[in-house]
Amino acid sequence: MLDYKVRVYGGDWETITQSIPLTYAECNYGGARPYFRCNGIVNGRHCTRRVCKVFAGGRYFLCRHCYNVGYASQSEPRYDRMLRRANKLRTALGGEAGTANWIAPKPKGMWQRTYQRKRFEIEWCENQADRLFLSKFAHLLSAEEREMLF
Repeated sequence: MLDYKVRVYGGDWETITQSIPLTYAECNYGGARPYFRCNGIVNGRHCTRRVCKVFAGGRYFLCRHCYNVGYASQSEPRYDRMLRRANKLRTALGGEAGTANWIAPKPKGMWQRTYQRKRFEIEWCENQADRLFLSKFAHLLSAEEREMLF
């Protein structure tokens, strides 16, 4: 049960009492995990999704689907996602993030083929990011410059 006050668009404060049902899902190794049941109504239909988080996007606490809240990665350009993926792999190998840094040497205990696969994926992601970034601004280049890049 949630008791709170909300003020929409600078209007008067409104007291809201909202009950959010809980449901439990059994875990594989015993115990149970609690979830919220969204009680929002979108397009005349009850949501009833089982969710971990509810958001205060308006007058009530509802799931991200009801408020149409996306993940941060869904609104960033593809080349940024590629660079983030490459940086994640770089730090997993024990190195530093960023294309200006060397790819770290193989960590002790890691198989050589696993290390080579990760190196290849880092290089592939960074090359894709470069191509995507350049293609975004290709219309600003002359025909000769475009031909040289691609």
